[in-house]
Amino acid sequence: QLPGHLGGDSCRERFGRNLGEPAARTLDPDLDGIEVTRLLRTWTRVPIIVLSVRGGESDKVEALDAGADDYVTKPFDLRELVGVVERALGIGPSAGV
Repeated sequence: QLPGHLGGDSCRERFGRNLGEPAARTLDPDLDGIEVTRLLRTWTRVPIIVLSVRGGESDKVEALDAGADDYVTKPFDLRELVGVVERALGIGPSAGV
């Protein structure tokens, strides 16, 4: 169960009402990104790309199982991030792969 300030409309207000459009969002470090991902997946299919310093296999699997579309471990090369974002948005050279 998420804290009250992350439920339904409050989450939409915090992260933006029009989550159908691609946007970058920075989460408060005090929030659990896995729980936020699960909550977002209950009402949107907007691509979710996790950027994290946690590089363990279990961290990645947990985020992907929660509904994240991809997981990038910090530090990362900007070209890697661009490729991941392009793939998530269905653009760029790897879009049809």
